[in-house]
Amino acid sequence: MVPYSMKFPAEDAKINVTGLVNVLEAARTTGVKKIVFSSSAAVYGNNDHIPLKESEPVDPTSFYGLTKITAEQYLQLYYKTFGLTYVVLRYSNVYGERQGNGGEGGVVFVFAKALTENRDLCIFGDGNQSRDFIYVKDVVQANLRAMENTVPVGIYNISSNTEVTVNELKKYL
Repeated sequence: MVPYSMKFPAEDAKINVTGLVNVLEAARTTGVKKIVFSSSAAVYGNNDHIPLKESEPVDPTSFYGLTKITAEQYLQLYYKTFGLTYVVLRYSNVYGERQGNGGEGGVVFVFAKALTENRDLCIFGDGNQSRDFIYVKDVVQANLRAMENTVPVGIYNISSNTEVTVNELKKYL
């Protein structure tokens, strides 16, 4: 997602912004009550405050992050203008079954694959790079909860709220 957006920014904007506007228009004109939007911690850019808080300044460093923050603003304006309620879920580094080696969460896949193949775990850099990993089934639960009427309009970070370095991850495995 992030690398693709940097290589093809116009295509990324077409998918993530124009695509969302099409969904919002369809929702507005057909009486949809609530939108649950999948955003990303990419909106924070290179912020090292882990775990991230929703109050952190947004400063995307990729077109992907920029389109996510733009989409969030569209949701806010549709709510103010048309009353279309929304919940934004900003995912941290999701990992789980059927994951590939792409993205920052991909280190979990890479390590697991190396272990199943009896290979050594290779760490690039000093291993002190940290992430906030979240299991995909926890993300699913967050999405299901966000659909409930009791969840107010807003933006919510979806993470484990735990900073884990690559070195620590290696120890867990």
